[in-house]
Amino acid sequence: MRTKMSAVPECCALPGCDEPIEQPTDGGPRRKFCTAAHRAAARRLRREERTTVARAVASPTSGIALGIPAQRDVPPSPTPRDRVAVVGLPSRQHEQGIEHQRQLVAASHAANAERRRKAKRAVGTRRRGIAVLGAASILAAGGGWVATDKASPAVPNSTSTASSDAPSGTAEWASRAKVALASVKSQLDLVNQVQAAWNAMPGSRSRILPQPVVELLAHKTRLEQQRAMLESELSALKSLETSRSALASTEGQLASVERALKAIPSDAPLSTEQSETARQLKAQRDLLAQQRENQNREVLGWDNSIRNSVTKPLPELEKVTEPVTDTVIALIDNSDRPSSPPVAQVRSPIPAATNRQDSTERARQDYNTGAPPDPGRPTWDEAGQRPDTMPSSQPVEQVTEQLDSA
Repeated sequence: MRTKMSAVPECCALPGCDEPIEQPTDGGPRRKFCTAAHRAAARRLRREERTTVARAVASPTSGIALGIPAQRDVPPSPTPRDRVAVVGLPSRQHEQGIEHQRQLVAASHAANAERRRKAKRAVGTRRRGIAVLGAASILAAGGGWVATDKASPAVPNSTSTASSDAPSGTAEWASRAKVALASVKSQLDLVNQVQAAWNAMPGSRSRILPQPVVELLAHKTRLEQQRAMLESELSALKSLETSRSALASTEGQLASVERALKAIPSDAPLSTEQSETARQLKAQRDLLAQQRENQNREVLGWDNSIRNSVTKPLPELEKVTEPVTDTVIALIDNSDRPSSPPVAQVRSPIPAATNRQDSTERARQDYNTGAPPDPGRPTWDEAGQRPDTMPSSQPVEQVTEQLDSA
């Protein structure tokens, strides 16, 4: 876990070192020295101070030998920066030791400064490598936005860039087009209801359509065409907005890839991993550039379509729909339909079938299935009477004679 450091730096407590240090802000112990070597040097200085003070106090001219309390003769504790100047150096050997310590401190300071410079260069190189690898991993996985805290710079485009502004009056036209589409749908509902009422009448499909009904069907076709046109134009407006969003996303991805390619050092030999990353980034840049050109053409196409739609007048068919439907409704109310279709519409039989039926009937009439005449049976006369029923004058005469004799 990284420790948060204070914003105001402090200097190292070792005399002669002005290296700034940062203090922790999470409640940890305060730092006094910039490095461990300076901390050890300061400890040695403190030990030497205590030894020198003890020797001075134990000397015959000190206050202890005269019976004066020792704390009165002890000078006030100097600050860390003034300790070297306040403490006396009674011997040349001690002076040489202090000089040696100063040389060690200077050498340590120079070594630390060199290490910090190398660390800064290494951190910068490592950050650039991490940025390149991160961009390569994101783009190799399918592309996407690269998180940055700066706005994406404009990427030059070889083709003409589509305008990001909508055609003038597009918002107003879209509102009026939606109202017109709702009106067309309402008129279509009315026409469909009138047509259904006509079709529900008996014999409506078996007779020639009247002229008002023909005009109603033609007007229905025009309304359906207007509905399809308005729906297509409104859909084109939505497609234009979607294409512009996709184009902006592609341009952002392309700008991120360009920045990642610029971060790769060009004046130093690349490792195998860096070379592979650069190759992938270049391939992704070419792919995104081609995708941007295609999306740019698509946006231009939708934009031209919307501009043409805005300049055209919207359909106004309300004044035509009402008279047409009223005429058909009046025809339905006042129509007297016959119960049977007209005689002119009755189909005559097929001649070939009629001739075949007549020949069959004649064949049945000509063919006789009766038995031949019997010689022992009485035959019919020409008048169609049997012999036993024929009138005879003899029985009548006999009856007349009997009546006369009586």
